Amino acid sequence: MKILLKFLVMSAFSFIIMLGVIYGLVYKFRDKELPLQERIVNIFRKEAAIVDSSLITGIPTAEQLRARDYEKRELDLGQEKLKLTEEQQRINNEKDSLEAVKRELEMLTGQREGYEKERIQKLAKVCEGMRPEEAAPIISQLDDQTIVEIFLLMDDRRVARILGQMSIDRAIEITQRLSGAVMY
Repeated sequence: MKILLKFLVMSAFSFIIMLGVIYGLVYKFRDKELPLQERIVNIFRKEAAIVDSSLITGIPTAEQLRARDYEKRELDLGQEKLKLTEEQQRINNEKDSLEAVKRELEMLTGQREGYEKERIQKLAKVCEGMRPEEAAPIISQLDDQTIVEIFLLMDDRRVARILGQMSIDRAIEITQRLSGAVMY
């Protein structure tokens, strides 16, 4: 029992000493801030001062103005980018539309040229089947380019006979055109 009593007294004594040490440390450091705590408190004080001054005066700080300006510019840039994207899409649509029209026009031009070539070939056959004195007055009424195209498809002897039946002035014009057409 003595041992138990001695153990309890020693434990109580140790407990009181530890409480004293802890109390002494707390008392010693209670007015001092911890090193990291000091930094954190300073940061909060600065932020609080900025917020408080802008709230009290109603005048935004330079940092707040820069932040607002940055946000506004970002928003403006986003809107401009959207407009540019829409404009690019519109241009691409118009380009596609123009290319479709161009293809259709080329197709129609090709068809027209085919019809013209076919028409000229038929006229050349008809004129070649006629006697020169009958063909000359009809051919001389056509435009120069058509006459040249017809004559280029006909036999040279037949062309010479038809030219011989035309008026001299008209024959000269056609001959000059034919010489130019052959040279090209």
